[in-house]
Amino acid sequence: MKRLIAGLVCALMLSATACAQEYQNVSQLRESAPARWTTTIETKWRGVAIDAKIVTPNVETIPVVKVGYDLHPSPLTPEESGWMIIDDSYETAGMSIYQDDDLGKPPRKIDGRQVGSMAVPKGAWYDTCEPDRAYIPMCDVTYSEMMDMISTEIARFGYPVEDFDLETPAELRLFQWCFAGTKEDAAPGYFHMSFYPKVKGVTVYGHILDAVHNTRGESRRKDGFWEKMRSSACYDGMRGGLSDLYFKHPIPVKTVAEDVPLCSFGTIQQSLEREIQKGRVRKIYEISLGYIFYCEPGVYVPDSSEYDYADIFYYVKPMWRVNCLKASGAQQELEEAYGDDERNTVAYTQLLVDAQTGEIISQSDAADRSMFPGYLSWEDANK
Repeated sequence: MKRLIAGLVCALMLSATACAQEYQNVSQLRESAPARWTTTIETKWRGVAIDAKIVTPNVETIPVVKVGYDLHPSPLTPEESGWMIIDDSYETAGMSIYQDDDLGKPPRKIDGRQVGSMAVPKGAWYDTCEPDRAYIPMCDVTYSEMMDMISTEIARFGYPVEDFDLETPAELRLFQWCFAGTKEDAAPGYFHMSFYPKVKGVTVYGHILDAVHNTRGESRRKDGFWEKMRSSACYDGMRGGLSDLYFKHPIPVKTVAEDVPLCSFGTIQQSLEREIQKGRVRKIYEISLGYIFYCEPGVYVPDSSEYDYADIFYYVKPMWRVNCLKASGAQQELEEAYGDDERNTVAYTQLLVDAQTGEIISQSDAADRSMFPGYLSWEDANK
């Protein structure tokens, strides 16, 4: 394995892109990068106004780490915890805790009017939140108050709270109880939240195969297990508390490199400018430095019950994630949003940019794309 990684490191080091870079550590990058990138980029078809937030992790180093699944048993019983069911079985790839679903249902009639039998979708938000907002109609509990409840449960069940990115949720979804046949609010609904994990203080935004979007539809390759590294929770407005939590926690099993060099943010800007000039990117929200999962060298793991969670490992590699609106073609209009959040559209997507080389990750879904390609070390960068 060491020989394989060393060979991959050399291959990366010898690339023309890598050799031309001026490198920084994460502290230098954080100090030199602007808080926002504001500009207008002229393309053949239109001018694209950019006003994007730049996000860097509050850490001193960016290590390369091998991680596995945290499969520890629950430290609490249902009686001790107050939760009806605690499932720490192997199939969960972590831990699931929840209450009886029937407790959160409204009465069949309110003020003489029939209440719908199913909660109605009322909103979806991606990679953003308003901490002081009460998202559930007819319920005054704010997002930050929900986060306090979730943090408490994370700690009670033996997980480090700092390893869960609660401040920037991956996805929020609202379902509301409405009067039958209408979208008129009848009773408080429930609010689903999902969260990215953190490794060594750095958010892991997904798997490298997530860079592939709609190239071969459902037939495209995708990693079968990394999504089980994402945690989720549900707040039930009728119950007045959390109804379920799903803990997924990647844990470091080996530090491959204590710290690695990063290219300047100016290099990232240049790559993005070239991508925007192709005409499809229309708006950028955030450009965030984090990690992306790669499978082990020589390993591609499709979704299958034949694999053992204890034997599945990933490497994390630094990557910039660009949240943006992207049209299907340079001359095409953006797809319309489904609700009041303009990110709630099929046009909302992510670009990935290698934080060491500045390379835009292409949309190839070849099986070897998922495999850890190695990294550039400080020793190699300083040669």
